[in-house]
Amino acid sequence: MKQGNEAVCDVFRNVLSEEALVELRLQNLFRDSSRTCSPAELARILQERGLPVFESILEFEQKWGGVPVAPDKGGHYGTFASLPFYDSPWGRMRAEDLPAHDGRPLLPITIGNTSSFWMDREGVIYFVDLDVGECFPDASSSVVFFEQGALWGAKDRTAESSYRMTIRGRLGERVSAALELRRHALATDQYSGWWFGGGRWVVERWEYYRSYDPRRETIVQVVSQAEAAHALKAATDADSSVRVGWWGPPGAPPAPGEEIECEALSLEGAARVMVIASSTGRRVHLRKMPDGSVAE
Repeated sequence: MKQGNEAVCDVFRNVLSEEALVELRLQNLFRDSSRTCSPAELARILQERGLPVFESILEFEQKWGGVPVAPDKGGHYGTFASLPFYDSPWGRMRAEDLPAHDGRPLLPITIGNTSSFWMDREGVIYFVDLDVGECFPDASSSVVFFEQGALWGAKDRTAESSYRMTIRGRLGERVSAALELRRHALATDQYSGWWFGGGRWVVERWEYYRSYDPRRETIVQVVSQAEAAHALKAATDADSSVRVGWWGPPGAPPAPGEEIECEALSLEGAARVMVIASSTGRRVHLRKMPDGSVAE
């Protein structure tokens, strides 16, 4: 560790929740002071390049610049560290090259060949699909953004031993109520919802990897098959045709086209579901069958 570099968990002390700080302590990462600069220097760099200067970007750089993106990923947060990545052999990135959302230009806070995160003048953070040039609001503020990032790490630490579902639709309130989970306010805004407790998680967000047709999705992670069935029943009660990505502990997944009787998932009288797709990695897609027939 270079002298003067601060532990990331200390950078976010008194900012993020204790649940998020526990995860950051486990990650044991350090802010790199060589990968950031002062707000005044960043403003000078942006002006020199002919790029807009946002107070939100200068504040982000001062507070979080130089923080590593993740233990297993390269790069650091901040516009100072990100700008050179988007230059090309033919010249620096220009103002007209910046992605924009509803006509508002964005500045980068991370790097990425196909996707990355950018910020607007108001401090809203966007997921930008660089392949298709689409921008999607991801977090209403940097605090919400970093809280969610740390919680993703905490959730994923127990993922392999958990039952997980990805359900299309805005079902976070319904499923979390069925599982009696509390809403986590610091990670929740108009773009995402988070509920968790006792090793169980519900996350509602945009399905960004379908950037050409984004949809809402609800991610569920629970500790038992009975809880998974309970969550599935809450989801299918909302719609007679629900598509679900299903992961479970090690074991062969059901085959495509296979009908699962309600007892197999402890659905307690709910309609059967059918596996409509299956792949390696214990992933299947389930669709509710109200009348027991096979749905396309």
